[in-house]
Amino acid sequence: PADYGRYTLVMTTVTVFSIIAIIWIGSSMARFLPIYEKKNEMAKFYSTALKLILLSIIIICSVFYSILYLAQSYISPSLYSLMRIGGLLLIVTSFSKVFGQILRARRQAIWYSFFMIWSSVIGISLGVTLVVIFHFGIEGLLWGMFLSSMMVLPLLWKVSIGKPSLKEGRIRSSMTRAIAKYGIPAVGINLLTWALSLSDRYML
Repeated sequence: PADYGRYTLVMTTVTVFSIIAIIWIGSSMARFLPIYEKKNEMAKFYSTALKLILLSIIIICSVFYSILYLAQSYISPSLYSLMRIGGLLLIVTSFSKVFGQILRARRQAIWYSFFMIWSSVIGISLGVTLVVIFHFGIEGLLWGMFLSSMMVLPLLWKVSIGKPSLKEGRIRSSMTRAIAKYGIPAVGINLLTWALSLSDRYML
């Protein structure tokens, strides 16, 4: 029960920080992708969006590890160690969620289903293997999810956005304003939804 409790805390924390990091970009990409596709400006749109994703993930992960460092003396060493792995999981999870939103926007249901099944089945399978065979403990479940996401992330990138160039100039202010105006309110909505459904994990 103690191990499961710590595992749940890590996964809940990863969920919260991933919401803050990329939900505003992911939902906006699904909204504006058809518009910029019609304008034949997909290269510029993908370049701006990817730069925003990278910037957002870097900032949120920096905040995550800063908070974790400051809270080190208030949490158990085992939970601290799990949270450090959770930070890595946060990075790959954030990218995966954004690319998944793009697949949904492009109506690539087969690929989207494949990646969702992969994340669930392979992640758990690797995690259980590390726990049962290699005796990793509860850390094995987190490493299994991280490794499975890393394995499939290049394919997910290629299928969702192909090979966009990050050399399309600076981040375009007009696109950034449109993405932020549409997506940022979604952060508050999703955080409130999280508070109703998952915040009890911290209390327990």
